[in-house]
Amino acid sequence: MMTNTTTMTTWTLDRVEAAIAADSTTMVGHLTMGNGKAVLPHAEDGAPVSVPPEVALEAIQRYQGECWVTDQGDLVGWPEETREDQI
Repeated sequence: MMTNTTTMTTWTLDRVEAAIAADSTTMVGHLTMGNGKAVLPHAEDGAPVSVPPEVALEAIQRYQGECWVTDQGDLVGWPEETREDQI
């Protein structure tokens, strides 16, 4: 089962960890959680990148999951907000 979360909800680290541990998949923007992992796309090529629960929570809180991960592990928002040196 897959759940898309589009409404504003209060996410906590415990809730993110529970979503990661679940047998089902929960999507918040580009963030996918479930089956033991949290995944965001890479900022340069969109390849899936596993992120820790703390980064997943930051992605939800700062970007509502609508972000990407750089080579350095930083989160970046929409391409218009991302400088080339951040990737």
